[in-house]
Amino acid sequence: PGTYNIFSNWTGSVTSTNTTLNFVMQSNMLLIANFPENPLNGKVGTYNGLFYGSNITHQTAGFITMKIKSNFAFSGKVILDGDTLTMTGEFNVDGTFTKLISRAKLGKPDLSLTLALDFSNHTDAASGSLSSEGWTSPLRADWAPFSTANPATNFARQYTMLLPGFDDPAEGPTGYGYGLINIKPNGSVVLSGETADGLKLSQSVSLSKNGEWPLYLYLYKTSR
Repeated sequence: PGTYNIFSNWTGSVTSTNTTLNFVMQSNMLLIANFPENPLNGKVGTYNGLFYGSNITHQTAGFITMKIKSNFAFSGKVILDGDTLTMTGEFNVDGTFTKLISRAKLGKPDLSLTLALDFSNHTDAASGSLSSEGWTSPLRADWAPFSTANPATNFARQYTMLLPGFDDPAEGPTGYGYGLINIKPNGSVVLSGETADGLKLSQSVSLSKNGEWPLYLYLYKTSR
């Protein structure tokens, strides 16, 4: 196979997706190993995103990040409900992946993760869902393409944003918070700021090719 090709399956007298194939030799047997072009060529690296449903709650919405290699293996983490859950795995050749993430040690129901890399529409993203007992949250994670060698020229600048508070102080802090956003040439987004009730804001994450930024902050931390 070429440098940018990967094994997908065996066809001919025997069909299989196993990389190792055991068979009994027969007369006129034909075995073909298929090595299509790797759809991850040029798309490896970090993918960042969010998951949330129509009813956003602390227990059903959060942040996901993954680092995907050219051999389809990846490592990453999910931040949800005050917990950071690490994970590893390997995508199928068609770009799909499913995994059960245990939260037994935390005394919480397990999570079911489904992912699919979009090879057909070239969106440079992974979509899917994260679910548990009684809820399912759609998920999207975008590839972070920018670097020093591929600068985010159209986006690199500084911004200031206001964060409005609540009209009713019983629902949350009144007044305004602020955020200072610095988008660097390498595509990293650095946020610093403060909420209306004085909580510090801080995040560093990569920008997508469309200039989108998955903002997720865990503000009110409690001890268990």
